[in-house]
Amino acid sequence: MLHVILSYSIKNEICIKPSVVFEYRKRNYCYSGITIFNLKKRKRKNDFNLISERYLIINRIGIALNVNEKKDLLAARNLSKIKI
Repeated sequence: MLHVILSYSIKNEICIKPSVVFEYRKRNYCYSGITIFNLKKRKRKNDFNLISERYLIINRIGIALNVNEKKDLLAARNLSKIKI
């Protein structure tokens, strides 16, 4: 499993409070909402416990927002008006 993550400071810079912050390589990171699974690497059909996790750091404001709710959509629209 590959998680695309970004630095906590990126979200903080654009005033977005992440729901999850974790430490990786002695720095604080947040999930972008982008995760890639390779289900062919499972040993058994229903076995999700043995999938290894890896991280890809992409510190881009464009992936800082994961739109799940109406408030997220409003934040994304406001963010799109900012020149980056």
